[in-house]
Amino acid sequence: MPMHKETVVKAVDFDFPSTVPVVFHINQACWDSYDRDFLAKLVETHPCLFPDGVPEFVKSGGAVPYPDWCREDVKRTDPWGCVWETRTSGFVGTVVDHPIKDLDTLSGFEAPDPDKTTYWYPVTWKHGVSPANESMLTYVLYPQTPPDNIAVMMDFLEDVASGGTPWIN
Repeated sequence: MPMHKETVVKAVDFDFPSTVPVVFHINQACWDSYDRDFLAKLVETHPCLFPDGVPEFVKSGGAVPYPDWCREDVKRTDPWGCVWETRTSGFVGTVVDHPIKDLDTLSGFEAPDPDKTTYWYPVTWKHGVSPANESMLTYVLYPQTPPDNIAVMMDFLEDVASGGTPWIN
């Protein structure tokens, strides 16, 4: 079921939409933690909730394609200079080192430029894609939201921001 502009706007404005616009997904870590056949059957049984179907890595029996920022074997430095690590792939993790060691270092600290980066990746706001060609909002709003649904939402938000008339199905 497509998301309609009117429904999204009403939800954002708390104006009693006829339905609540939501996106269902199964977090990538779940595919490593639970029986894949059970989860795949759940997805196949509810195509309305999971319009993209079973992920390709599940169909092929492949490894979960975790992004670097949630892999247990990768330390990552974010645009703010914080170093992150996780003990379990699929989870964002914890900051283990940060750039402001004491109050004396605060005055020299420079925040990242929001026109050049999001929390996780360098950004091209016009196109809304990360270096991995995934939707920027995938990482800004909800790390595991299906990119196709986010691309639709990004198009909608760009239309609204530019003052244009967004699409309505």
